[in-house]
Amino acid sequence: MNTFLDSTLQQVWYDKKPSFFPQALKVVLTPFSYLYGLGAASGRSSAKEEELGCPVISVGNLTVGGTGKTIFVAKINEILSCCDHHGVILTRGYGKQSYGNIFIDEKNAQSLTPDKTGDEPLSLWKECKGTPVLVGSDRIKNFRDYSINKKIDFALLDDGFQHHAIKKDLNVCLIDGSRLLGNGLTLPAGPLREPPMALNHADLIVVTRLNEQSDISVLEKYCVGKTLLKTTFSFSSVESLKKSEKVAVDEIRGKKVVLLSGLGNNLQLREMVEKEKIIVVKHFSFPDHSFYTKRNIEECIAYAQKEKADFILTTGKDAVKLRSMTFEFPVFIAQVTVNFLGNGEKVFSEHLQGCLRNLLKKNEN
Repeated sequence: MNTFLDSTLQQVWYDKKPSFFPQALKVVLTPFSYLYGLGAASGRSSAKEEELGCPVISVGNLTVGGTGKTIFVAKINEILSCCDHHGVILTRGYGKQSYGNIFIDEKNAQSLTPDKTGDEPLSLWKECKGTPVLVGSDRIKNFRDYSINKKIDFALLDDGFQHHAIKKDLNVCLIDGSRLLGNGLTLPAGPLREPPMALNHADLIVVTRLNEQSDISVLEKYCVGKTLLKTTFSFSSVESLKKSEKVAVDEIRGKKVVLLSGLGNNLQLREMVEKEKIIVVKHFSFPDHSFYTKRNIEECIAYAQKEKADFILTTGKDAVKLRSMTFEFPVFIAQVTVNFLGNGEKVFSEHLQGCLRNLLKKNEN
């Protein structure tokens, strides 16, 4: 997206007191937002859902931009896999440059590249430690084709809050605590993919990246009778891109790094890194799902060498696009974790386990 347009839209969507031009643009775009909202609501109400035959747990969001879906899909997979359940992940594969459906599993994971699958599916495969990732727009067909003669205990539907073709047994909606609902409008005048009332369809609402400025009271009227959990993100270590080396965050505090990322919310990554007292001398930030060119990497390395940075720091999602490239400079990957506040992790786990137990009882009857 054009940098000027992107910056202006961010002001329209999130600034409480935008300057004249963003405010004028908001006025122009608002009628289109009402039409978009009506279309989104109509699409949800008229959808016909199909059952997959196993518990389906959806992780999605209400807004555009990153909210931490990959981290939560990995967290759910970790909780359920520890209980000896075997699942699959269904994802669309945004940005993939190939047609048709793709299965990422033990047989072919090493031969697949991000341009064929999209960056997030390969990142999910790595984060979820071998759980099959089924990539493609037709998620129902993908599941049916893969599940032949296989025992599948659950399916994780990545970015599924607006995917209405599949019946969900647990619908998790993530909201970025640093941005919340923005100005409360749907696209294009606001950041919402659906009107706020769509939160009524969520079983669990999880606020991610909670900080001291997060005023979650704006969510209360949409969360009546819903379970609302609060979380923060942090990272405890960094892992070398090319070597089998992991370093604790305590050992890199005070180090100088060049940050490289292409996320839905690049600013949040920088804030998280700087919170750990790591010095960011430059942040090369790109739009979500960007593929890096040789020149991008050369510029990043040249700047790191010029400023005598200790290393380049990137994310797991970006790492899958960088592994095949040549680096004459150390590159590390931030290992991000989710932290539940209060008894949130227990409540979260109980909802997941309850979802599976209910379906098992249903099948027994």
